Amino acid sequence: MPKTKVALAQGQVAIGDNLYLFTSPAGATADCLIIAHGGTVPGYKFKVPNGVTIYYTTAFDSKGVYEHGPYAVYSGVRPVVPPGQQAQAGAVVTDLAQGKAVGDHWRNSDHAVKEGEHYLALRSQMDWKQLKAKPGLGTNWLPHLVTIRNRKRPGVSRLIWLSRLIQEVQGYNAGITDFYVTSCRAVLDNHPELIAKAAGSQAYKAEE
Repeated sequence: MPKTKVALAQGQVAIGDNLYLFTSPAGATADCLIIAHGGTVPGYKFKVPNGVTIYYTTAFDSKGVYEHGPYAVYSGVRPVVPPGQQAQAGAVVTDLAQGKAVGDHWRNSDHAVKEGEHYLALRSQMDWKQLKAKPGLGTNWLPHLVTIRNRKRPGVSRLIWLSRLIQEVQGYNAGITDFYVTSCRAVLDNHPELIAKAAGSQAYKAEE
């Protein structure tokens, strides 16, 4: 049976081999919400680049926020960042392998999305939050949004390091400086070398 072609949404831009950036419906903003599965691979660190701040919505070695699927994560509310879960420029932090979290595998009764239309559903969620943010209808947080692409071509990594994600997004738009990480941060100790290989090259690698 042929695979359903995935429909791309308005304002959805491919960055490199691994990322889609959905531009904020509000226009220019420094904030970027990352929707991804993730995990920590021991021994891989990077230095947060100049001008960048990373906000983790979960503590180190803990689960992410996907109980209701990725469409609910773009809620119009700035995520609560636990105490101490913020990294500013110059800090050396553990890198995270990031993987695809938006797709047909998240279809369920709460978020019924037709096959191949999950990006359209995500864009609709973003635009609905903008509508509610118009004067007289309340105020919403409207960041840019990044999702991971599951590339299967030979020679292309299926995962991406958080460090390289930041580098590639900033290469596209240097005005994006505040990154909100919603993925799991659990330590991946089952074949970590294979996960690291699947994530490809790091960026801003910390000196040993």
